[in-house]
Amino acid sequence: MKKSGLSDETIRLMGVYTVPPRDIAKILGWDPPLVKSAMAIPYPNCPGFLRLKVFPPFTDRRGHLVKYLQPKNTSPHLYILPPVEPALKDPSIPLSLIEGEKKSGAVLQAGPIAVAPVQDPPLV
Repeated sequence: MKKSGLSDETIRLMGVYTVPPRDIAKILGWDPPLVKSAMAIPYPNCPGFLRLKVFPPFTDRRGHLVKYLQPKNTSPHLYILPPVEPALKDPSIPLSLIEGEKKSGAVLQAGPIAVAPVQDPPLV
């Protein structure tokens, strides 16, 4: 997580933790034989739901590189960190969709981002 630029504070906020190898199959509901270790990323807005970042990543039978897994027979969920929740209730606050839990933490960590509109044609 630190290699991704996340601070200790953001990592704590995300609730990330190491999963003992013996618990990986229990969490997923199946045993991914190539996975040796995993990091759990709990979803604060979905009690009991989490995804695992698996090590080493592996190639599935369709040729896709697999880095993350979630428990068998679960649907995808939105990853919403607690500081973002108030913005969901205020339609005047613009929201961005971010792909991935780590990127979501990084954007939150970076703080507000100002974007200026581009004028076409530019005013001189």
